[in-house]
Amino acid sequence: MTDTKNSEETEANLQERVFYLLALMRHRDGRRGRGMFQGQGRVLRLLSLHSPISQRELAYLLGIRPQSLGELLTRLEESELIARKRDESDRRTFVVELTEKGKKAAEEQAASGRQDPFDVLDEEEQATFANLLEKVTESVEESLPEGPDKRLQAFKDMSYGRRRGRRPWRGRCI
Repeated sequence: MTDTKNSEETEANLQERVFYLLALMRHRDGRRGRGMFQGQGRVLRLLSLHSPISQRELAYLLGIRPQSLGELLTRLEESELIARKRDESDRRTFVVELTEKGKKAAEEQAASGRQDPFDVLDEEEQATFANLLEKVTESVEESLPEGPDKRLQAFKDMSYGRRRGRRPWRGRCI
């Protein structure tokens, strides 16, 4: 009984630690906006990985309501960092794209000295951590009745650096 209880506590503690780490990273990123409103940096980062993208897909990948994204995009558009236009194949849909000024801002943000939180791990530790994350990710994906939908799969491909030759981990994933 004690082993089961300890196992459940460890599992809950791991989830809480992951949620806390994500909250810390969002907080840190929101405070380093340099004149940007909270959330705009996340939009620029995602668009730097995949642009153009539909406004609906962008809202889904960011995990925010389309109305909230609309407000963020209006501010970014007013700052000439993004452009929105109607999708030629579906006039009901807007496509969002980084402007040259937006690309420059995204590059500056990436180079602004924001420390990668995983730099505290050496290459071997990063590879181990990446492998453990992959194991958990695969388990969660397998628990979904239909598996990850195409939007989640596209986001995974972007996140894992499978587009544009990017690799998020300096270490080797085995």
